[in-house]
Amino acid sequence: MINRNVSMKKAWLFISLVFALILTQSGFGYAFQSGNNQRDIQQLKAFSNAFVEVAKKVTPAVVSIEANRKIRVRVFGFPSQPQRQREFDQFEDFFRSLFPRDYEQQEEYVKGIGSGVIIDKEGYILTNNHVIRDAEEIIVYLQDKRKYTAEVIGTDPLTEVALLKIDGSDLPTAKLGDSDNIQVGEWVIAVGTPLSQKLNYTVTAGIISAVGRRLDMISQEYQYVIEDFIQTDAAINPGNSGGPLVNLDGEIIGINTAIMSNTGSYQGYGFAIPINLVKNIAADLREHGKVVRGVLGVSFREIEDQEDMKKYKLSSPYGARITGFPDDSPGKRDGLKVDDVIIAIDGKPFKRGGQLQTRLAGQNPGDKVKVTVMRNGKRKDIWVTLGEMPEEEQPVITNTVSVPEIGIEVQEAEGTGRIRRDEPRGVVVINVRKNSEADKKLIKIGDIIYKIEKTEINSLKDFRNAIENYKDQELVTFYIRNEEGWNLINIRLKR
Repeated sequence: MINRNVSMKKAWLFISLVFALILTQSGFGYAFQSGNNQRDIQQLKAFSNAFVEVAKKVTPAVVSIEANRKIRVRVFGFPSQPQRQREFDQFEDFFRSLFPRDYEQQEEYVKGIGSGVIIDKEGYILTNNHVIRDAEEIIVYLQDKRKYTAEVIGTDPLTEVALLKIDGSDLPTAKLGDSDNIQVGEWVIAVGTPLSQKLNYTVTAGIISAVGRRLDMISQEYQYVIEDFIQTDAAINPGNSGGPLVNLDGEIIGINTAIMSNTGSYQGYGFAIPINLVKNIAADLREHGKVVRGVLGVSFREIEDQEDMKKYKLSSPYGARITGFPDDSPGKRDGLKVDDVIIAIDGKPFKRGGQLQTRLAGQNPGDKVKVTVMRNGKRKDIWVTLGEMPEEEQPVITNTVSVPEIGIEVQEAEGTGRIRRDEPRGVVVINVRKNSEADKKLIKIGDIIYKIEKTEINSLKDFRNAIENYKDQELVTFYIRNEEGWNLINIRLKR
């Protein structure tokens, strides 16, 4: 009976397949396929219309920003009067000896362009700090041809957020969304003024490619940064900075800030500041003209590999290991310890150091936060009352760089008291793994790495770039300075 049923099923399956093939080749099949094609076309049109509606909804609130700056430039000039002050370097002195003219320094105005978005009818505009930094005059252009002079309400260099204000009426506004709910693969559009004001209010589309990216973009100028970027393949170019990244509901989920490129133009990677971080920054700038941050007061590095998981008895490769404390650290005062691994803030786990920084950035001095750590393999909750960030430094959390291949961990050397003003800044070694390549080469905690091969190291960014550039060489020369003097050590980076 079982065998007969199986045979009957196979027979009916075969007959069904033959019948379907006949229908496909017949007029019935064509009509069926045609119906599918029509439905596909309608779906595509609906999808396209979604982008059209978002563009109509958001673009009126997007502004083009013109930032006029005064800069000093060197130009050829005729010999100037003795009372005028000039500064010449060695090349200028040499050139001056050959010709009767000399170099003059003159002030000129340069015009920069960027983008922004109006977030309420009172005229507050979000943009990037680097768009308006050092500008003596800021002009804002709306899509309906209105033109305003903007006032800077406040800036936050650590997140690259700036808040402007214009005096207008009946201003179009855009709605702020929730960047905590975004997903990789979600469709987004970017709006702004790429490359030239002739291209203002340009709309491009793409998807969210990744979240939680750290670029070390701002750390070229600041030691302590908060970076937790959204990555998108929507085309972003110079001039798009400060414009919105928008979901298909027409809500702003990020402020476009940076591109990754070898040419200076779009090569497939754009980055935006999550809007939930921007909301906190904008609220402080609007109320205080500056950002008032609560600080945990710890140095940390992210958990990087299985070796870290095993050493700190973790069940997942996520967390931030505390490597040290600045003076008057609230975290140290309330019970955090070096080698504690922070795994959650207020009960919310995180996967990246940028997420931890973002959550703390939304807290105020005096707020109590529950810091969950793993200590000696045991989970522990510690309540920390956040301190206030010094205005002159503004650290939320310091950062370090680890090179597992050779077994060292470094941080910025400036401010450690280990360097003199006339010496290259370098990075200081703060950890050496036992029996590692660095340990065997006698690199010690406190050593200053000031040069790798031909690359001078003046920041963590320089150090990271050097490691990346020379990673395929068999032997790489590290230039090291310590209390005993100067040393050159050849280390094998390639594995």
